[in-house]
Amino acid sequence: MLFNREITEWEHIVNGSYDIEFDYVAIDRIGQLAIFSTFNRGFKPKIVTKSFEDFLKLDKFIETLPKIGTPIQKVDNDGNYDDWRNYAELGFYAYDNQDVHRTNKLERYDIIYQPKEPLTIENQTELKKFENIIPKFDLVFGENLKFVELENTLKE
Repeated sequence: MLFNREITEWEHIVNGSYDIEFDYVAIDRIGQLAIFSTFNRGFKPKIVTKSFEDFLKLDKFIETLPKIGTPIQKVDNDGNYDDWRNYAELGFYAYDNQDVHRTNKLERYDIIYQPKEPLTIENQTELKKFENIIPKFDLVFGENLKFVELENTLKE
């Protein structure tokens, strides 16, 4: 689940009024898909909050996807990374804004899990109907990503 689906929570996500777990889907230059967990703090393209209804449909669609492989854990520090593992089992690169746990902020999304078999927009054509709320970046997923790098490579 990308977030808890309450319209009041959505309003806080859109205006950034307080910290709340919120995840969005993105596409890289070669069509791979990733999910970014923001805690409503990290870089968040405006397109992802364009439509509450479409976001709910996308969230429900993601819940129907089958697991396609055992993912590779990319972080070595202790923690519960089940949510990110679950995303990566579906084929998504799974990123988290770990700065919420750091005293020295790195201004980046950390890759938590890498899928064994990356899901792409080409092999999951059903996701194309959500392109109005899925940002595209001119970079390739797989490494930690600075917020400024995402901002600078966002395709409009």
